[in-house]
Amino acid sequence: MAGYVPVDVYVADLTNPGQYVEGVLVKVFDEEGKKVYGQVNSNADGLASFLLYAPRVYQVRAYKFQVGIQNPIIMDVSETLPNTFTINAHPVEVVASTDPRICMCSGHFRTPSLTPARGVDIYVINKFSPLLVDNTGVLTERSHFVTDKNGYVCMPLIRCGLYDVIIEGYEDMEREIAVPDAPSCNFPNLLFKTVGSVSLDAGSYEVRRGQTIEITPQVYTTTDELIEGTGREDVTWTVSDDTIASLTVEWDKLTLYGNARGTTTLRATRSDSSIVRIPDPPLTDGIQIRVL
Repeated sequence: MAGYVPVDVYVADLTNPGQYVEGVLVKVFDEEGKKVYGQVNSNADGLASFLLYAPRVYQVRAYKFQVGIQNPIIMDVSETLPNTFTINAHPVEVVASTDPRICMCSGHFRTPSLTPARGVDIYVINKFSPLLVDNTGVLTERSHFVTDKNGYVCMPLIRCGLYDVIIEGYEDMEREIAVPDAPSCNFPNLLFKTVGSVSLDAGSYEVRRGQTIEITPQVYTTTDELIEGTGREDVTWTVSDDTIASLTVEWDKLTLYGNARGTTTLRATRSDSSIVRIPDPPLTDGIQIRVL
């Protein structure tokens, strides 16, 4: 019987069987690809759900930056459930170095209209001198890299090395980078490094009224480097209701003091908002603190 039926579209990751891709824009058209019936971003499970009229044939197109997707796919939606379809996606693979001394720093740059920033000159000047690596001398000079037609650049840099970076158009904004001890990293994340995530040893905490507990968090940058201690210069730690619990932030630990029975929330936010990230997920979803 004709009518509207639920339709599920999954975006599968071809590079990781059994995994799915989040944040893909899935758009449903009529069979000719002219009329739009809806668009949804895939969730954490790679799922984009629609309510579509059946029986009918639809054309589906999907897009996400740095993800290869063969478009379009055709969905023949029927009155019989389930109507489940799969879009195969191929995220761009990160280039990794096979040299244990080198980190491959790569990534894309785009213009304010989000088109590829082609032909952008990037100068990298090492800040170490003199240096011997495996009995070879490393010269003190600037290296020159240029983004390709897709706005992509890949540069091999010495692990743990300090460099100054100058980008065409931003000559007055020289930035210092510290290359991670890793085979690869995302260069824009390295260039505009911020706090990326916070990890705690429990999903919630309990403290008795009049007593204290100590918490040792782990704070990571956007290049997955561990920041020493509580990261108090980069992270603002707060409790939502300090009448229930008060917080002391020390270099190496957080101390919670139980003031009154009840429940409050421990939160971590980035102290520096000068670098805007889109999307910008919170460092924590809020850690429940219960005072007994």
